[in-house]
Amino acid sequence: QQQQQQQQSKQQGQQGAAGAGHGAAGSGGSAGGAAGGAGRRQAPAKLSCRLLLDCMGHYSTIVKQMRGRAKPDGMVLVVGGCATGFPAELNTTADLLTTITDASADMQLFWEAFPAEGGAARTTYMFAYSDAHPNRPSFERLLDAYFALLPAYQGLGPEGLDALRFKRVLFGGFPCYADSPLKPGFDRVLQLGDASATQSPLSFGGFGTMLRHLPRFSSAIAHALKDGKLLRADLAWIHPYQPSLSAAMLFQRSMSVGVGQLQPEQQRQQQSVQEQEQGQVQRPAAVVAAAGSGRNGAHSTISRSSNGQSNGHSSRHSNGHGEHSSSNGHNGRHSGS
Repeated sequence: QQQQQQQQSKQQGQQGAAGAGHGAAGSGGSAGGAAGGAGRRQAPAKLSCRLLLDCMGHYSTIVKQMRGRAKPDGMVLVVGGCATGFPAELNTTADLLTTITDASADMQLFWEAFPAEGGAARTTYMFAYSDAHPNRPSFERLLDAYFALLPAYQGLGPEGLDALRFKRVLFGGFPCYADSPLKPGFDRVLQLGDASATQSPLSFGGFGTMLRHLPRFSSAIAHALKDGKLLRADLAWIHPYQPSLSAAMLFQRSMSVGVGQLQPEQQRQQQSVQEQEQGQVQRPAAVVAAAGSGRNGAHSTISRSSNGQSNGHSSRHSNGHGEHSSSNGHNGRHSGS
């Protein structure tokens, strides 16, 4: 009887503590609930479903389990932002893919720009097709280059960046894999969007791909649920076959520069040609090379002329099998719809 009374008293005490915790959470917020329930182990939350749709993007925890330590075959490094203050007459066109500098610091920088908020603001991105090599520059250095080159790219006046008011600044790294789309690795689990790696290595986004296939996805998932076809072999039929991914990966490789691919002598020759064409010595605008990048650890810079104007001639870099050239005209811009 004494043991039974002790157990009953212990249970009543636990129930009272739990009630106090719930009451504190209801009146004083989550902090009160946490304090009232201190010392009690929280039961793990469990959610049951017939099919789990993984829409957690490139860095999904489920995808990490499936890929393990596999290294991406390519990376797209992006920095940019949205700001007001751009000249109204210049905020009527869009750039899909343009470049204003030669390849240097083991990178070829590209730009994208388009009006936002009905022309009241403008979004600009600077990006580079790259890889996951540890000697690649940090996002901090890429942002330094972005802010240094943005006035020349957008033709800002003497005020430069002071004329702009940034609403947001973004940066990110988008991995891409040759073995895409990602095949389902578990029964009753299906990746969608970026998590499924169905994005193009050129546009570095799976959202558009998902929208294009959304009607087919919806119908196929509905049929799979209706017929009970939820094993990973069944779910593999839902992902689209995209033969264009191989060609897109090839284009991405042709527009990227490997670490150490640009030798110091090549970079000196490029700078000499730029100086002769512009008739003046260029001053560095932003250093993006990390210490030790390149085969001999040489530092290199992304540079523009001392008057703030970027060169607009053809840019070239070697891809190991020949020379790759891309010309963007003397004004360094082209418009697109």
